[in-house]
Amino acid sequence: MKGFISKVFVLALLAAVLGIAVMLVRGVIADRGNYREEALRSVGHSLAGPQSLAAGMLAVPYVESWDEIEAAGSTQERRTRKTQSGVHYVLPDTLDVSGQLAPDIRKRGVFRVNGYTFAGKLKGLVRMPAPESVPRSHEGSELSLGVPRLILTVGNARGIRTIRMNAGGQTLAVEPGTGISAFPTGVSASLARVPDPGSAIAFEVFAEITGAQRLDILPLGMESRASISSEWPHPSFVGDFLPAERRVRDTGFDAAWRTSAVASNARSQWIARVGAGNNSGAAGAYDEKMLAAARSLVGVESFAVALIDPVDAYVMSDRATKYAMLTICLTLALFAVYELVKGLRVHPMQYLLVGFAMVVFFLLLIALSEHIGFDAAYACASVACVGLISYYVSAILGSPWRAAGFASLLGGLYGSLYGILCSEQNALLLGALLLFAVLAGVMTLSRKADWNSLLQTRSEAADATSA
Repeated sequence: MKGFISKVFVLALLAAVLGIAVMLVRGVIADRGNYREEALRSVGHSLAGPQSLAAGMLAVPYVESWDEIEAAGSTQERRTRKTQSGVHYVLPDTLDVSGQLAPDIRKRGVFRVNGYTFAGKLKGLVRMPAPESVPRSHEGSELSLGVPRLILTVGNARGIRTIRMNAGGQTLAVEPGTGISAFPTGVSASLARVPDPGSAIAFEVFAEITGAQRLDILPLGMESRASISSEWPHPSFVGDFLPAERRVRDTGFDAAWRTSAVASNARSQWIARVGAGNNSGAAGAYDEKMLAAARSLVGVESFAVALIDPVDAYVMSDRATKYAMLTICLTLALFAVYELVKGLRVHPMQYLLVGFAMVVFFLLLIALSEHIGFDAAYACASVACVGLISYYVSAILGSPWRAAGFASLLGGLYGSLYGILCSEQNALLLGALLLFAVLAGVMTLSRKADWNSLLQTRSEAADATSA
């Protein structure tokens, strides 16, 4: 009985040691993931990072004039003419975006960043406001409207390669900056003249923009549409609106979005950000965090698509290590059943070496996946570890046929783990079925085992044999 208890205690101690080794491997995976994020930030910074586009806004400057009366009704009554200038923003009635998203993969060491170049056209109609529609600060004041500017905002101006603007059938001179403190990155162009109040202005913006990972388009029109095609076969539609139409193929994708101001809050959110940015000079009105939020497009509804990899090796490897102790314990349990059923004597060091071979599998998995992809890495690491363990235990089990049987069971275990990793939604079900299958196998193999003999001392076993 002491021998049996000692064996159980030693196996528990070995499991604890292997658990520490697994935690070290998880630390390596976390470090590699952090290195990958640093590479993404570094290369993404060079590629201008995730980009966002908003076009068709009209910035209309105005001068408001009014008479300020002092000592009204007295003989010393004085009238002073006051003026103040401001900018009134008008969002487009319609916005139609179409373009091609060309992938541009960049690498930093073994890490890759999914960059892109977006070449497209943003067109629509925007209406020149009438003076009476512009909010005034003084009742009865007079407004004089100036030459408006057409604005295009982007997430990062460093990603701009080419911008051309047309409005009212005329080519406009593009200038850097938007003149909007809330959204300073972008370009603007002044119209040739002051349009008639209420007139519709047709605009077209031809843009070539570079970015990385994700592209957002803000639906600021009363009616907004977007159509994007690309050769990237693994898109993720991550914006606030799913495409009304989409077709994903092995050679790329086509997607089309449609929405209206009735179904979107993008217009009001954009105007709110502009108001926050313009009021940012008020003492105590906005703190630094609020200003940072006002100068970003986070929180403004958008059409968006991200260029993702179908399998994230770091996420999959991390998920695999979560099942590491389960896999190792099942393998050691399988080894112990062979020892029990076949009457073999296996040293704890042999258990430990088999366990370390299982741990090395997860280290090989993350190392290989950085070079050949997760699926191929999993296959190579599985074959290597199953082959090594089978070769090693063939001497312990005393028969190549027993080793082959052990290898087939171990291979089935690795195959089941791969199925669990690839089917995230069914992971619980598959894991429960795997445990049930292993338990059933252990119970089947050990159903005729004489457990009482394990609890006997050697003298008792010898007496029972002689009797």
